[in-house]
Amino acid sequence: EVLDTFDIIRSRQLQGSRYPKHSIILVFAACYKLNTPESFEYAKKVWHGAVEAGHMPLRRATTFMAYLALNQNMPHISLEVLATVKGQNYVSVRAIKCLALAKMKRFDDVVPIVRGILEQANPMNTKQTIPKDVIEILQKEFAENNDKDLKVDFDKVVGFLSNHGHIADQTLEDVLCTE
Repeated sequence: EVLDTFDIIRSRQLQGSRYPKHSIILVFAACYKLNTPESFEYAKKVWHGAVEAGHMPLRRATTFMAYLALNQNMPHISLEVLATVKGQNYVSVRAIKCLALAKMKRFDDVVPIVRGILEQANPMNTKQTIPKDVIEILQKEFAENNDKDLKVDFDKVVGFLSNHGHIADQTLEDVLCTE
């Protein structure tokens, strides 16, 4: 229903745009929830249409699109989409980026991002975190990695994150779908 409604919105150019920013969030959320090849193709068309029209979707829409791409085994598209986000230190952006890089076996790029959670200055004085399910998936991916030194380094960072409360009890989906 959301996708059908969006098709109507696009055809009528509501709010002075064929890609109203708040509607796009709902479209990508619906596509993410459907998580089918068809919904992924629909999301890609909307993404490319919006970008070509000069509209950069909001971070929330972008993370839904990136996680959908990851779920459809397209980590390279996930990284391409995430590259458009200005704030790379958001929990959702960082987590999806780590998962995409790990899926692409770019483990040497994952460790600095995870370590960066500890080094991130925060003006609100809140702890930077990473969702627990993301850490679990990364641990499985690193277990299959042949670079033992990198795995040891990753395990040390995860141990420090765990000991200092930087691993959130929320899942990545909880973070993405928060009202």
